[in-house]
Amino acid sequence: MVPSLTATVNYTDPTLEPVVTENSVIRQKIIDSQFKCYERMNRAPPYRKKGLFCNRTWDGWLCWDDTPAGRITAQNCPDYFPDFDPTERASKYCDETGNWFRHPESNRTWSNYTLCNSFTSEKLKMAFILYYMAIVGHALSITSLLISLAIFFYFKSLSCQRITLHKNLFFSYVLNSMFTIAHLIIVVPNPGLVKRDPVSTI
Repeated sequence: MVPSLTATVNYTDPTLEPVVTENSVIRQKIIDSQFKCYERMNRAPPYRKKGLFCNRTWDGWLCWDDTPAGRITAQNCPDYFPDFDPTERASKYCDETGNWFRHPESNRTWSNYTLCNSFTSEKLKMAFILYYMAIVGHALSITSLLISLAIFFYFKSLSCQRITLHKNLFFSYVLNSMFTIAHLIIVVPNPGLVKRDPVSTI
């Protein structure tokens, strides 16, 4: 299924600034990619290998280089759409005659993006399961550590240098789990923050 790009700007009130929507951001990303693609195609040297080949092209979403006839070329899926997984691969087939594959129904050149969103729902489901498991696991860890600390503090007979070392270690684990839960609850659900500063939000 091809995601649709509907109207992106609200002009109902001429006194207001145009409303930037998710679709307008997607459209701008595609336009930027198209511009970079044409720049790259113009700078790249001509194809000099022997035999038939398919010419470099922009298919509307991705840029494809010159490809020898009879070959399938592939690259990572674009990240324009929320349901596209950039870790999956899109592909394009150059047939034996040196022409890009045409879809039998539309008779138009066709790139295979079916894998880009084939497993998105399953991956999201698994990601949510792991996300909540991490929160619950750290919460249980904090609970068990606090119980252990309470026991150490309650029974004075357990006081010794080794127990003190364990107390400090447990305190550090509690703080680590608390910061991890805060990170999972505050930072991870905020994709804008993660995208702006991916290194510090890991």
